[in-house]
Amino acid sequence: MASGSSDAIRELENKVETLRGQVTLLSEKCLDLEGRSKRQNLRVVGVKEGKEDGQNAREFAGRLLKEALGLDETPVIDRAHRALRKKAGDKKPPRHLIVRVHYCHTYEDIMKRVMGTRDITFCGRRIQIFRDLPPEVAKHRATFTAVKRMLHDKPGVKYRLLYPAKLQVSHDGVEEVFTDPEKARHLDFSTDRSSGKDLLHYK
Repeated sequence: MASGSSDAIRELENKVETLRGQVTLLSEKCLDLEGRSKRQNLRVVGVKEGKEDGQNAREFAGRLLKEALGLDETPVIDRAHRALRKKAGDKKPPRHLIVRVHYCHTYEDIMKRVMGTRDITFCGRRIQIFRDLPPEVAKHRATFTAVKRMLHDKPGVKYRLLYPAKLQVSHDGVEEVFTDPEKARHLDFSTDRSSGKDLLHYK
């Protein structure tokens, strides 16, 4: 009797473990699909409510990007809308503007311009433009913020955040990719006295 109960418990445990693995796999697939659906989306932060002034949302978004980033041409926009929540009051931050860019190469050109522009303004107001990412991905990428600040002050160090959340660091021909911000935090830079070259290693 006891042996039969133990076998039943083991069988249930195995089923639970199998189901747990399936749930993890499905969650990862859903996250990947969500990311792909947002692949050419921009999230524009700081545009005052009502600036559209009855203008077609797509036309407004195209004009905003052209003026704010100094683009040569107005980008083709598939759709644009405010974040789907209650309209913000006068004393609250405006809802984000979600913009879907039609062409992939235009989207990448816009993001390069964003990265190379220190202060982005529209109608005399400072705004921010980000990739529109799934919340879980955005949260994971945010864990690298402190590391990026540290690397920003290191001369000769280049870094970029790859999708979904991988930090690529290169220094004097040496390149490392990190998925764990804690591991990246322990990077150290020093000079080899014999060769005079900078080294990339861990503390």
